[in-house]
Amino acid sequence: AGRQRGREHPRTGPGTDRGGGLRLHPRTNAILEHIHRVNEVVFYDQMGFYRLLMSYENTEPMKRFVDDVLGEILAYDKKNHTQLIGTMWAYFGSDCNLQRTADRLFSHKNTVKYRLQRIEQITGRDFDNRFESQELYNALMIYYYIE
Repeated sequence: AGRQRGREHPRTGPGTDRGGGLRLHPRTNAILEHIHRVNEVVFYDQMGFYRLLMSYENTEPMKRFVDDVLGEILAYDKKNHTQLIGTMWAYFGSDCNLQRTADRLFSHKNTVKYRLQRIEQITGRDFDNRFESQELYNALMIYYYIE
């Protein structure tokens, strides 16, 4: 009752427990906060890539992937008190549009461009290469998921 057919409850993932109650996935609230959907009803099948991540109990392979892809950026941010990870997240969240990213970060467009170039230098990955850009984006999503 009240559930749409074929939809999973957002805070449980697929299925229910043996007692008929809904299972709460331990990272659901963090995911909803991250995708800015905290005060909304979000069905499991609307959680996109996070559904895949939620299906794995062992996060060690994810941590290794994040370290392989983002480790140098994370270390750079920590050492230099920069926000390259945040800049990259804003860039992807702005559909890779420099001006919208700059507006979102309250920065100049050239500042964002410089930061993205710095990310490319540090990671050895190119935002213009679809595979490499997707790898950065996936690593970011996993990073925020396991953080």
